[in-house]
Amino acid sequence: MKCSQFKDKLTEYIEENLSAEADEEMRSHLLTCQSCKDDFDKEVLEYKTFKEALSYENINFKNSTEKIMESIDKNKYTRGRRGMKRKYKGALAIAAAFLLGVIVTPVAMKLMDGKEIFSAASSGKEENSTKQENIVKSEMAKENNSNEPIESVPETSSNEEKTSDDIKKSANVNIVDLYSKAEVTMSKELTFNTPFIATEDGKYEASIEGKGEKAIEEGIGILYVKDTSTNKMYEYTATEKESQQSPLSISWYDDTHLMIVHGLGYGTLVNGERIIILDVTTGEQMLIATAKDKERFVSITRKDDSLILKYALYLDDMMNDKEDKSKTFDNYILGDVIEVE
Repeated sequence: MKCSQFKDKLTEYIEENLSAEADEEMRSHLLTCQSCKDDFDKEVLEYKTFKEALSYENINFKNSTEKIMESIDKNKYTRGRRGMKRKYKGALAIAAAFLLGVIVTPVAMKLMDGKEIFSAASSGKEENSTKQENIVKSEMAKENNSNEPIESVPETSSNEEKTSDDIKKSANVNIVDLYSKAEVTMSKELTFNTPFIATEDGKYEASIEGKGEKAIEEGIGILYVKDTSTNKMYEYTATEKESQQSPLSISWYDDTHLMIVHGLGYGTLVNGERIIILDVTTGEQMLIATAKDKERFVSITRKDDSLILKYALYLDDMMNDKEDKSKTFDNYILGDVIEVE
């Protein structure tokens, strides 16, 4: 069935004046055409509201559709049943108003004796209106539930829309200020940097500029963080310039926190002396590790709820010989301070 045919027969379908075959065709079309379904819902709401408005106890109205349709001069209409439908609505409204006047007038005469009766009638009218509205809403809800497929609500990932305040933090966070933050243009060209590493959700990307592709060249590095959701980029510069401090290695703790191995930017030794976790949404910096004696940090990564620290342990005071070591910190809570020994 075409949409135009459906709309032509919509009034008869609502009033149940169609044949069984035509009625089934209309019902089938409703299940496959959302546009016609919307038109049907509007018509049903208007029809039922109007019908309920004329409902009174012990008074029944007969359907005058056929008589009204017969009284219409069909030669005056050239647009088919749609034009007739609009004229029909106007005629039906006039007929309804007339019938309402006939019914209400005698009732009103009886109610002229006192204000209390008038007040009661007004209250009853409001209650009747509310009742009618609830009935129509209930009918529409049932109709929609029976004809529309049930949509499943997608489950929300545990990390989705998670902010820094939602993440469990240690009660003993050590806040430091080792990096200053500044916004730079997204088109800024980086020429001597590590590849950008992205968070799991892809919102942030980070890179170290100034120390080569593997961040092992001598020099003071600058940390760059891209926010792909806002198309902005920020640079983080080490504040301890006199002591030539630099980011040496980076990895993501989660979608908003970046772990940084921090130390001397020059020399051929392993120079990581501190580990900082940077909140890229607020700029907050947490110091979680400080090297002791002959310890020097190489990298730190996260696996599930554990941190894996790779470090060098130098064996002599001249730092000529060293052992490469690794240590895992299980059940780590963000901000906890860790120690090798």
